[in-house]
Amino acid sequence: MRATEYKLELNEDGVGVLVKEKSRNFSEFTQLNNAAKIASFMRCAFDLHKKAEEYVYLIALNVRCKPIGLFEISHGSDNATMASPKNIFQRTLLCGSKYIILVHNHPSGCVEPSPQDISNAQTLRDCGKMLDIKFLDSIIVGTEDYCSLQERNLFKKK
Repeated sequence: MRATEYKLELNEDGVGVLVKEKSRNFSEFTQLNNAAKIASFMRCAFDLHKKAEEYVYLIALNVRCKPIGLFEISHGSDNATMASPKNIFQRTLLCGSKYIILVHNHPSGCVEPSPQDISNAQTLRDCGKMLDIKFLDSIIVGTEDYCSLQERNLFKKK
């Protein structure tokens, strides 16, 4: 699988555009079709389980659920970071993604989602519905384990 990481930069008109940062092949990953594989990929690609601060990444997928872009959305302190829906969906729309997955780490190693993690995931799911972009999952990566909010059924039904 080839994974391409992008960043957002302003062009000469002050408009945000995607800029390819780097692209790498990950022969051990053919698909990212479940939370365990995604957590493993994020450990391999970004050493997410070793980060001392919280990092939030976006995986943008096409209609066939193949990754078309990876984005570092934010990183913060040892126990918090800010990931705004605007920043997430701006990147999603620019790359033409139909589905998204958010992945972040807990430097403490504990993968239990906080009430804020659950609330943020619900907000993203609601925003995605308005834009016809499906928010598939929010995955927390710890030192040795992961937590998928989707697998745990932690999205509130509406």
